[in-house]
Amino acid sequence: MGTSVSQSSPKTTSWRSVNTCYESDQVTVDRIVKEIWHAAGSEGSTIEAQIKSPAVFACYNLAQSDVPRDRMHDALSDVSPRYGNSMVVEYAKRATIIASQAEQPAKQWPRIFFKELTNYLVSRDASGFVGPASRSKTVGDLINLKRSIGTEVERVLGEVPISARNVNGWLHAVDSALRALRR
Repeated sequence: MGTSVSQSSPKTTSWRSVNTCYESDQVTVDRIVKEIWHAAGSEGSTIEAQIKSPAVFACYNLAQSDVPRDRMHDALSDVSPRYGNSMVVEYAKRATIIASQAEQPAKQWPRIFFKELTNYLVSRDASGFVGPASRSKTVGDLINLKRSIGTEVERVLGEVPISARNVNGWLHAVDSALRALRR
């Protein structure tokens, strides 16, 4: 049996800016989202390239397909062996399962995917900023902050039309989503 080790964000200027957001309640939630996605696209980060990968597009494409809900897990099991795997691909698979149970799965998938991925990025560091001197005084405050950040991501992406019929279209769709999250 293995154990999981939490991996914090790199100690770069961009991620330190994100950490500052977790310390101060003067920083708005929309600003936190912008800082997270600026840092995620900063030099040395592979997150943006992983989002643009054929594997993530395959998950997005499955959300657009007519695969029955009860067959979605089987369809997703082909993604990693075919395209490779990463943490981002795992969140894309998760978003596909969640979206397959929603109304208009293709429309919901980008919001769900970016919200799940943002939650992961927040969880890498934010738990270290709970206490009297931080924005989140309690774990409950941190949970509410994560929820607010996720809601903001969904709101922002709800205003951005995201669709792609092929990998090249996916690259443009991701660029549009990231531009919106960074604005």
